Order: sequence, then C-alpha cells, then structure tokens
Amino acid sequence: MRTVKPRMASGLIALTLLAGMFVSSTNSANATTYQNPVQVASWSYTDSSLSNPNNVGVWGADITPNGDLIVLAERQQARVRVIDINTGTRLRTITVGTAPSDVDIDSTGTFAWVMNQNSISRVTIADGAVTTLISSVCPSGTMRDMALTPNDQHLVVSCADQWSDANTSLHIIKVSDASVTSVTNGSRALIRLAMSPTGNFVYASSIWGQQSGGESWISRIAVPSGVVDNTFSANTTAGSTTTDGAAYLAMNSTGTVLYVGSNNGVLSAWNNLGTTPTRVWATYLGHGGLGNVHGPSPFVIDHSRGLGYLVYHNQGGLWPEVMDVYNMDSGTRATRITIAHQWTPSIALSDDGQTIVSSGNRFSNMYKYRVGQAVTTTTSTIVTTTTTTTTTTTTTTLPSATTVPSSGTTLAPTGSTGTENLSPSALPATNTENVSSPRQRTGTNTVVTPTTTTTTTTTLPPTTVPAPAAPDASPGVAKLTVNGSTAELSVQRANNKLTVTGSGVEIVVSAVDETGNQIALDTDGNLRVTGSDKLVVDASGFGPEQDLDAWLFSTPVNLGTVRTDGAGAVSGTFDIPDNLEEGEHRLVLKSASEMGEETIVAIGVIAGLESSGTSGVSIVVGVVLGLALLLGLLIPVVIRRRDPQES
Repeated sequence: MRTVKPRMASGLIALTLLAGMFVSSTNSANATTYQNPVQVASWSYTDSSLSNPNNVGVWGADITPNGDLIVLAERQQARVRVIDINTGTRLRTITVGTAPSDVDIDSTGTFAWVMNQNSISRVTIADGAVTTLISSVCPSGTMRDMALTPNDQHLVVSCADQWSDANTSLHIIKVSDASVTSVTNGSRALIRLAMSPTGNFVYASSIWGQQSGGESWISRIAVPSGVVDNTFSANTTAGSTTTDGAAYLAMNSTGTVLYVGSNNGVLSAWNNLGTTPTRVWATYLGHGGLGNVHGPSPFVIDHSRGLGYLVYHNQGGLWPEVMDVYNMDSGTRATRITIAHQWTPSIALSDDGQTIVSSGNRFSNMYKYRVGQAVTTTTSTIVTTTTTTTTTTTTTTLPSATTVPSSGTTLAPTGSTGTENLSPSALPATNTENVSSPRQRTGTNTVVTPTTTTTTTTTLPPTTVPAPAAPDASPGVAKLTVNGSTAELSVQRANNKLTVTGSGVEIVVSAVDETGNQIALDTDGNLRVTGSDKLVVDASGFGPEQDLDAWLFSTPVNLGTVRTDGAGAVSGTFDIPDNLEEGEHRLVLKSASEMGEETIVAIGVIAGLESSGTSGVSIVVGVVLGLALLLGLLIPVVIRRRDPQES
C-alpha cells in the first residue's frame, strides 16, 4: 500500500471528541471540526466462477492520486482488479504473479506496482498491460511488505518466512533497470516498512511482534545505498502494558516522527531518528493481536489533519471489527466505529484525506467511507482581534547635493519633513530610485547646498507579490516547505544539472550564459551564476494550472512567474539580476500543491566565478611586482614635477 503522499500542512493538530466530531483547538470563534467516518457505499465482489464465491482474498489496495480509481490485489486468485471508486464499477481484471499481497500506485497514477509472493509486477492502470519487473527477489521465504519512494525511482521490499520473522532480508530495487541492493542487519527483523517523505530513508521492523533480544528493534536504512544508518529500540510501556515487538510503522509529514504500533497494542511516537531516538508519547490501544497481518498494515495517516486510521481485524479479539481514529499529536483516540468485515488487512486512504476504502480477506465486500470532512462551527468564545496594516516606508535623505525632481513630486520645505501617501497609479517607476545613486534620473537638476539636508518620507502600499517565507538551503541542498512544515529533498547531479526530488515534486535546474551555452557545475557540484546568466527550471508535481513564482534570496528578488500545465508541470527561464552580490544564494520557487496548498522549494546556489586556485606565493609575487611597477611609474612623475621648483 502506498504511503499517502504528505501534503505537509501544519502537520499534527490537537483533537478532542465533542458531539461526535473531532474538534481542533483554536483561538477564534470558528472551530474546524472533522466528521466521524461515515460509510457511504459498499460493493460485493464475489466471484461466481469460484467454488467458494467469497474466496477472493483482498490483501492490498491503493487509490490513484486523483481519487478516481482503486486497485485491489486478490491474493487468493493471483490477480488485481481496477475499480471506479465513485460507482464501484469493475473496469478490468488483470492476472499477475502468485499471491499478490500489496499494491503501490506511482505519483502519476500511471502504474500500479504489485508485490507477489516472490516477484514484482508492473500494471499499466489504463489498459491492464503487465510487465514483470523482477521474477525472483527473496533468497528465502516470501515477500512481506513493499514501499515506493516518492520519486517513483525505487521499490523497497522485505522478505521473511511466511508465518514468522525468520530469514529476514530487505531489498532496494531500482525500477529503471531492476538492479537490486540487498540489506540485512544481523538478527534484526526487516519486514514492516515505512518510507520517509523524502525517500532518503526507509524504516524496518518486525511484523509479528516477536522480539529479538528482548527489544522492539527499528532499523533506519538509507535509500538507495542500503547503508544501515541507525538501529534503535522502540521498547516502551503504556500503562501496565510493555511492548512485545513492532507490528505497524508510519511517519509524520516531515519525516521527523516515527509511529510504532506493537503487536500487543501499544502505540508510540519517536523523534531524533538520526541520532538517539526519544519517545514523544505512548498509549495503549486497548487490544492486542495487531501483528497477525500478512501484507500491508491497516494503518494509514492523514498528514494534513494529523489523524491516524487503524482497523482492528477480528484476530485482535473484536467482532464486529472496528476502525479507530487517533490524534497523532498525542496518541489519544478520537473516536471508534464498527465495520462489517472479517479479517481486514487492507485499508486505503485517498491523497486528499477524504475517502477510505477497506476490504476483507474472507468476505468479498468493499466499503467506502467519507472521512476528513471539514465542518465550521461557532463557539461561544469571545476573541479580540487586532488588525495591523503594514506599509513599506522609503526615506530619502539628500546630503550635500539636493536633486530637484521633475513635475509630479513635491519636496517638503527645507529643514522640515513631509509625508506623502500615494496610490500605485500615482507612483512613477523613477520615484523608487535613490537620488544619491550615481545613476541619476533624467529630467532632474542638481543644486549644490552644502549645509542643507531635506528628508522626504513616502509611505507606499504593500507590494502585490510578497516574498515567500523560504526555508534555508546552503549550496547543493534543497528543502521544501508546505504550510509551515519543512523537509529536505534529494539532490542528484548529472549533465551539469541539479535534479531535486521528494514529496511528489521533481525540479531540474541548470544555468546558461548570455550566449545560451550551458554552464558547468563547479568542482563541488554546485550551481554557480553571475549577473549575465539565466536559470533554467523544469518542474513537475505541482497543482495543475497554478502560478509558479521564481525568487532569488537572501535579499528577495522576484525573477518572474510561469504557469503549470494541466498535469502540474512547467518550464521557465529566468534572468539573473545584474547587481547580484557574490556569495551563497537560494533559488526559491513558490506554487501550490495538487491539494492547493502553498508549496515553497529552496535550492542553494552560488553567485560568482569559482576560484582558479592560484597559490598564495604567486599572489604575493604578483603584488610585489605590481607595487614595484607602480612606484617606477610614479617616482619619475614626482621628480619631474619638482624639477622647476628646484631650479
């Protein structure tokens, strides 16, 4: 099952249960609430051609990014089905490998990657064409879980014996050529997977809740290198219950918090994942038996609302089965509803966080729920709101040379200060120029007044294109911010271009000189520009038909605006300002995500030519020779000028 791509909004919102709704804390009279899950449709997919029509066995499912289709993996029948999620219509049935157990749909909605018993199938959703990416993955056992990187370039799969955590291994598959990097970590189980939002790391744990050495081990593995970056224990206690091993994993929108659900029902959150992880909170879910799921876990996170949806199948001792909704900020349960399934190993959440589809292994029904529906309510809280209007003030001080402008601008009397409020139409472009600059405006006369200083203060309205609040990014680093949440993106270098990927976006940046020739990256792999160059940007993964503003920081300069096409892709070329100071800068791109949320990407670049590496000795010699030459030229002049006086 594909991890729902982070919309990276404010991340985690505090929720309380009130009148059957989740209410987020707020300081205003209007509170945003989220409706309890409501079943809106159910469809039966029994197969009359089978001796047992219910023996379909749906174990994995995923929803296309546009929310229109769902792909179900029918483990018992070695096939997948493509279904219209709005009508329940079965569009096509496609034969794949043996025992398909998981489905991950790529970021474009073109391909569904299907995890079979020991092979990977790629299904073209539009026409049902099937390609076998790799026919044998696991050295022993069967594949148990799968995760696709957000840039669609790598699949991570885990292997182990069918009904235990033994013979565990993890494999990173490059989808372009099916090359495999295999990973083990001693006796640590590498089965349940959670992919970071940037795709740089995958987290792996046990699946059955069987402890290794008395601990709930979590391994952090770099992608695509396969290096085990960190190993830590998520062993903890909630109330009187101590974890008996990890069964479910999930991450927050920024990749800074890992959620761990133990087999016996302890849910915990951990941060500081790259160093010494620290427990943020732990809570007891109320029931155990979570680990007895082969394939994807029925646990999904709505990152934009901070909600976690968890289904207890009847193996957990509950009948009818239930769906819990958790506040992932605190681990508290907001609500619980009953669902009519038996063994529900599959739960899929749409990218907009408003549709959940669940399906069962032993019955052949699919259920659709409406979730995450925002409702505005009015509370009795009285809030005092203070509105502050911010204006841009330009103060011009005329020292020894006072410029008398042409008609249309009035200076205050000498020795006093005047304030002029101008509408945008009353502000000629030349009025923004500093009159003390060597580059004087035409149509002005200069009057020398050595002892008089005149100050004119002009209050301007706010600019129509405010500079975005861009994240910091040093040269060669890229970061993305959505609604205040920031994550680091992957940066790859090839053909003198920087390719930035992660969180569903891909941006390729290069530079050309004034003649149109491409500029090479420097020896450190950084992009360097000067005032006569142009930046070339090709981007995808943004919302369709959205403006993309390009800026250069740290002193914000707007480079221009281009507009994405219907697929959220865009290309643009932007001129570098002539007066760009040498040093570190950031190319900042601001647009909207597929969900309409403000998305800002910052990419570190450098202004100025790379040093040629001239040695210090050469510099000293050059300086000495230069001074000697200069003295040789100056001394005769001085002598010649003194000769008449001496005579």
